[in-house]
Amino acid sequence: MTRLHPARLDDRMPSQRLPLFPCICVALAMTLLAITLLGGALPEEDEAFVSGATRHRGALTQMQARKFTAADRGTPEYEEYMRNQKQVKKAAWDMMTTANGYRDAGIDVPMPAPAPAPAPAPSFQSAPAPSGGGGGGGGNPFQFLVDLFNPTTTTTTTTPPPNPIEAFFKSLR
Repeated sequence: MTRLHPARLDDRMPSQRLPLFPCICVALAMTLLAITLLGGALPEEDEAFVSGATRHRGALTQMQARKFTAADRGTPEYEEYMRNQKQVKKAAWDMMTTANGYRDAGIDVPMPAPAPAPAPAPSFQSAPAPSGGGGGGGGNPFQFLVDLFNPTTTTTTTTPPPNPIEAFFKSLR
């Protein structure tokens, strides 16, 4: 049986060792999470927001409400519930479809300002179209395609930038 030298033991099993940096990061993250959750910086129940408290009560009421299933159809309780829902939906529909539905419901809707009168149309004097000069037919109607795929090129000459070392020494003079 061959004995391994202790220095070689580390070289042989690098995959079995835990990486140190990720372990430190995870431990630090867990510590910060525990400090955040247990630090007592969260508001108490009596300091809750007003809208959150009312919404919570409404959610409990809805959660405790009776949920109807297909087996409940035809029962008097189901029929009463459906009549109430039908009235609520009809009232909402009527409010949305009538011209003064929002105002009738007591919701303040600002009236739009009347549109200004249109400006008078400008008067054009008829002038003859300019002629093309001599013979031809007026040019190439597809010249824009030629210009699109074969644009005119311009060449510019630029001076090379100054040497930074020479510019530094010139600034010292």
